[in-house]
Amino acid sequence: MIEPDQILQETVKLEFKKAKNSLPDDIWPTYSAFANTMGGTIILGVEEKPKNKFSITGVENPAKIVDDFWNTVTSAEKVSCNILSDSNVIVDDIRGKTVIIIEVPEADYGQKPILVKTQNRKQMTAYKRLGTADKIATPEQIVYMYANNKTDMDSTVIDGYDIDDLNLSDIRDYKAEVLNITKQDRYREISDEEFLKEIGAFKRKRPFKDYGLTIGGLLFFGKYQSIRDYYPAFQLDYFKKDTNLNPDWQDRISSGDMSYPEMNVYSFYNLALKKMTDNITEAFVLDENARRKPYRSDLTVAIRESLVNMLMHAYYGADVPLKVIETPDYIEFYNPGDMRISREEFIIGGTSKQRNSTVSVLFRKVGIAEKAGSGGPRIFDIVNQYSLKMPDITSTDIDTTIRIWKTNFLSTLENLEEKEQQVIEYIVATGKISKGEALGELQLTEYAYTKAIKSLLSQEIISKRGNNKSTHYVLKTNTEASTFSDQKFLKELEDMLRKKAKR
Repeated sequence: MIEPDQILQETVKLEFKKAKNSLPDDIWPTYSAFANTMGGTIILGVEEKPKNKFSITGVENPAKIVDDFWNTVTSAEKVSCNILSDSNVIVDDIRGKTVIIIEVPEADYGQKPILVKTQNRKQMTAYKRLGTADKIATPEQIVYMYANNKTDMDSTVIDGYDIDDLNLSDIRDYKAEVLNITKQDRYREISDEEFLKEIGAFKRKRPFKDYGLTIGGLLFFGKYQSIRDYYPAFQLDYFKKDTNLNPDWQDRISSGDMSYPEMNVYSFYNLALKKMTDNITEAFVLDENARRKPYRSDLTVAIRESLVNMLMHAYYGADVPLKVIETPDYIEFYNPGDMRISREEFIIGGTSKQRNSTVSVLFRKVGIAEKAGSGGPRIFDIVNQYSLKMPDITSTDIDTTIRIWKTNFLSTLENLEEKEQQVIEYIVATGKISKGEALGELQLTEYAYTKAIKSLLSQEIISKRGNNKSTHYVLKTNTEASTFSDQKFLKELEDMLRKKAKR
């Protein structure tokens, strides 16, 4: 909402339209752009002045303009899909002027692309939001939106491919893993092709009886050039660097290199995981019963889950590579393709909208991935156990980045003054600190406490909560940490209530 003294300025998620006496035709590219990108708000009744300045002019007869809007947005000839309900369109008053506010959410991936027809274009067109502009979607963006609106992208049987396009050594390594897990001796005798049918890499071309290779089977076991024949830009990269700012790398795994001529999703997983976990040093961390925690094993699980998440949910038809960058402080996992679920759903778990179900099943059959929607909670639980910095998650409408930190949170604050360090350690241990606790538990003077708090606030390390006697301070966390903390609190509360009910 616009505040009385707010300077009017358009943003990537806010657009103004004049609409003094009628519904402007240029509202439809904005509707399409917001729906196809990250959503946004359109305010009718604001006029653009010279030098990119805006003035609230209001709308005349808002009821008629709202009716015109609904008649058009629900017309299949003008708009491919209406994603709004009555609550998305309201008439309001801003600075004494009547305006119409239209909240456009991002469309579900199954609804994209949202196409619209304007007066100056003969065909329906899709738009994307770029900064404050509505741009006609590129052919690549159109292809991605159409491909991405499928519930499952990799279970389709593809013509012209067979077992000769697969790396037999990878298939036999995988079969040995299945044998080791199931202990079923029949896997020693079964042919490679029958095995591929059983695990879903080959499927029947219904309504016919013959079988064919699936996209997922090709990605998982395929020879590099065969995969590139289907996905010309297919690329998997792992870089180890001393810093992300350094263009040079210390170690690399890259599909298509002479060292890895036939690398596919399965072999990349095995090679990259080994690189990332071989040099993890065992930390001496005790649990609440004074027993040593399996730090190396647990951190390996967090890294594995992040790597598998990247490989299972990637859009392999993109023209950019999947990429893992490891530095001394963190490991960053990047894949083209949005998460399909919110960051909150990823952290809490239980929700999964898979892009590549065949690849996901193939990972689960050998115990590499567990049930759908469980990876996020497992990552955050492990990070929390060892007081590591909370992961950073960045998800746009076209790609996803997850950064897993290898550093303890307190180790990132080594340059603090002694009193500041004491305050932070207390907050980490108890969740918060108040003046009474600082003066009593830490035996700080009021002057030392006040000085430390002011410094930590200015560095944006802590945040203030409450007022007067209830004033206390907590760590200023990222969105992921806040979501995890809220979920952890609700789980503990649920456990406590359950225990009370049993008494």
